[in-house]
Amino acid sequence: MAKEETNKDNKAIAGFVLGIISFVFCWVPVLGLALSILGTVFSSKGMKSKKKGLSIAGLVISIVSIVISVTILIAFIVAAIVGLSLANLISFSPH
Repeated sequence: MAKEETNKDNKAIAGFVLGIISFVFCWVPVLGLALSILGTVFSSKGMKSKKKGLSIAGLVISIVSIVISVTILIAFIVAAIVGLSLANLISFSPH
């Protein structure tokens, strides 16, 4: 029983740490998103541990990081589409 509780405590700590790391790297869309998802999973699995506060904090930080990462990813995609569209408008062939 104690080993199972320690395992849940470790997941809570891992979720919190991954949440913090994902918040730092949320401006890198793919890396930040992957770390945020992992942080959410580990924090969720650690909710029934003695370190529930760390799990909740990790979950909140990870969700905020997911929102920021997805927003930045969408912004990059829109910027790429607009940039390609403008490049096609500006480039012209001589008559």
